[in-house]
Amino acid sequence: MIQKLHNIVIEGSSGKPILIDATFKANTEAKQVVVFCHGFKGFKDWGPFNKIATHFADNDIVFVKFNFSFNGTTTNDPINFVDLKAFGNNNFCKELDDLSLVLDWIENYQELKGEIDTSRISLFGHSRGGSIAMLKT
Repeated sequence: MIQKLHNIVIEGSSGKPILIDATFKANTEAKQVVVFCHGFKGFKDWGPFNKIATHFADNDIVFVKFNFSFNGTTTNDPINFVDLKAFGNNNFCKELDDLSLVLDWIENYQELKGEIDTSRISLFGHSRGGSIAMLKT
């Protein structure tokens, strides 16, 4: 059965919140994890990202996607650019910090225990998110 953890909130760069989703086949078998970074002016629920998450989960891979804390969205409005001040202050360092916090969350979040193999975490992204993933590795 596919399980979706949706809009989990953690503290991100400079104290701004990060929203995280994790999609996986709940079967208590340790699985590879793929962490997806959205692109510039993007967000975790844009376009095909939810379908991509389900595809990975169907293939026994835990798919984690998140909104960077300074991407211009908020926890109350995660799909629109309503925090333009934050967006204007975004930079690669903040996004790399956010990604580090997401990786820490993955390793410590109790609902993922038994479902993930922390020795098999891969990063990828769309557009600018791909560059963040490459810089982090």
